[in-house]
Amino acid sequence: MLELGLAQPWALKFDISGEQRTSAELFIQNTIAIGNRCIHFDPLNMPWKLMNDDHPSWRLRLLGLKWLVPSVDAILEGNCHFDIDLLKKNIEIAVMSWIKWNDHDGSGDSDHWNGHTAALRTTTLVGLSTLFQDEWLVNSIRLHASWLNAPDNWNGTWNHGLMQAIALCGAALRLQDSNFLTTAIDRINLCLTEMIDSQGCINEQAPGYAPFIISLIDYIEKIVLLNNLGAVIPLDKIKASLAEFTAHATDPSGYIIQIGDTFRTPPNSVPASPLEYVCSNGVDGYAPVDLVKIYERGFIFGRSTWDMSSSNKRRSYYSIRFGPQRIIHGHNDHMSVTIYDYDRHFVVDSGHNGYLDDGYRAHLRSVEAHNVLTVQGAKHDWSAETSLVQSNSQKDFQYFQLRDEAYPETQRIRSIGVGPHSPTIIVDSLIKKNSIPAIANQLWHLDKGLSVVNASAGILKVKTRDDKYDFYILSYGVDDLGSKYLPNISLNIGSLNPHNGWQSTADGDNSSSISASFRATGNPIRIISAAFAVPCDSPIGHSLKHEADKWVFRINTPDGYWAWDIHSSGIIGQRSNPL
Repeated sequence: MLELGLAQPWALKFDISGEQRTSAELFIQNTIAIGNRCIHFDPLNMPWKLMNDDHPSWRLRLLGLKWLVPSVDAILEGNCHFDIDLLKKNIEIAVMSWIKWNDHDGSGDSDHWNGHTAALRTTTLVGLSTLFQDEWLVNSIRLHASWLNAPDNWNGTWNHGLMQAIALCGAALRLQDSNFLTTAIDRINLCLTEMIDSQGCINEQAPGYAPFIISLIDYIEKIVLLNNLGAVIPLDKIKASLAEFTAHATDPSGYIIQIGDTFRTPPNSVPASPLEYVCSNGVDGYAPVDLVKIYERGFIFGRSTWDMSSSNKRRSYYSIRFGPQRIIHGHNDHMSVTIYDYDRHFVVDSGHNGYLDDGYRAHLRSVEAHNVLTVQGAKHDWSAETSLVQSNSQKDFQYFQLRDEAYPETQRIRSIGVGPHSPTIIVDSLIKKNSIPAIANQLWHLDKGLSVVNASAGILKVKTRDDKYDFYILSYGVDDLGSKYLPNISLNIGSLNPHNGWQSTADGDNSSSISASFRATGNPIRIISAAFAVPCDSPIGHSLKHEADKWVFRINTPDGYWAWDIHSSGIIGQRSNPL
């Protein structure tokens, strides 16, 4: 038995995946259940070696050893219906099996020493030291702490790096190692300073990671309180700003908007915050002040109301992406929009299906999987920055203009005009610096619950599964001389060569959906489009006319009449609004 510091009971629970289903009953029967996969094992010959069919997320959980936690809990909480000594012995055999494999047979598999896996496994071992204080376990904890402490092994200021720092902190406190503790606290401070900006926006480029980071801050708060570390940084202020960002990134149906590596999942509540308001459907917490929020790191979120009551069936919401180059969990989605109306999704991000490196994931991260203007045959530069060059947010109408050079020698300009319950107007301009004409494709990805009613040059009409609503996309190609034409449209639904027409909302989910492309040719190119929903079979009217130095776009729906001035610069001005 060795002398250890204060036990760290939080360490066993340091995992927010919800993937650990290996109960003590299963474990005692030599079965490991992780996610949807169960395997039987020989305690003396554990399946540590990487196999070709191993899903990376499954293997992360296997090597993180968190599947041992329910068995450990059963012993610590006195809920074990088995021979406790036998269960402890099986746990010991399993962990020692990993240690032996790592020492002798694991050199050919590199994934058991990546930042995420090492952080999970370190906290598992720290938690296990509540049951075992033997030299073999303490030595393994010290090995992991030394590995985490090495500067070359630290993943830096994003969620993996923060997890590593928290794990190192737990190991340092259990080992009573002040050098390890200093490194851990310094890295925690640096992470929270750089990962979350003054607006509460995360650097992961995927809103779905905001609740994850909030949960990591919760662990830091527990560690500070348990170990009397003092207030190293203003955790309450950081968590409050992050909770507000997450509230703005949550659509009216209560799910985080799918941008980057984000599943369609609801966030977790934070007490006395806008996120509690969202999670409680407006019962608790408080609503944010702004209906439209622009985040400098590249997100715009807008909605018609913060009324969360189920009786409000006409809530609308949109998102727009811009900002610095793609990093971490971001996708090639600059200039992409999403549209939500009548309490349902219409224009969506193609989503996220997990971390299996296959054709689906490659497509979901690509520029072709987003609602943007692409240049056919040209290489997209994912490192290009997209600037928000103009914005004007009023109660009934918001206008934004984005610019970048994400294609060689080519400027993209996208102007977006949107308001509560009104059509979304998008003006795309493409200007090549040489005289060679380009082929541009304006892409739209629609929710998998929609089906095609009509697709012809310049128009796409789809309907919802319950036949309650139609959704239109109207598109015109124009020039400054007053000429206009209807761009040809092509559709893809569940195509595999190449991948196109897919939507993913959960790990392993690849559902066919409508991908539409309006094509225009020239140099320069300008496409004017409108997207809107109406009750099913409603009559609509629309026109686009050239007047003096601008185009005037008019749309009639059962909600009323709208008109917009569209100038040669792409600026959109709303002439009339029936609301």
